[in-house]
Amino acid sequence: MGFKKQDLDDFLKKNDLLDDDTHSICVTTRRGIFSSVNDYYFISFNRQGLAIIPLTAMGKFVGNIFFSENDQIEEAFLKKAIWGYKFIIKPKGDKKGSKFTVRSIMVGYHEQKAELAEFIKKYG
Repeated sequence: MGFKKQDLDDFLKKNDLLDDDTHSICVTTRRGIFSSVNDYYFISFNRQGLAIIPLTAMGKFVGNIFFSENDQIEEAFLKKAIWGYKFIIKPKGDKKGSKFTVRSIMVGYHEQKAELAEFIKKYG
């Protein structure tokens, strides 16, 4: 996957989700317990809230953006894992929530390490 921060910023701006305090990391999830196939997302946070943006394996935007304002998020935190972090987000009224795998380095997204540091400050 190859991706430029400017492409992401342009996409966020087009969808009115970009401000001067926006930070984004690339995350993955497994499609199933025994699956070896990952789904890719960008998770962006700013003063407004948190957006989850689906991606193809080649780094193209696909599907609908999930956006939740800060006051609609019951819980969001990073948890240290063996190979990076787990990011767990639970919107209000959702008992299970969603879990994402976060790597310190993501091939094709050079800003991952710096942006992850901002996520750790807020959710760590």
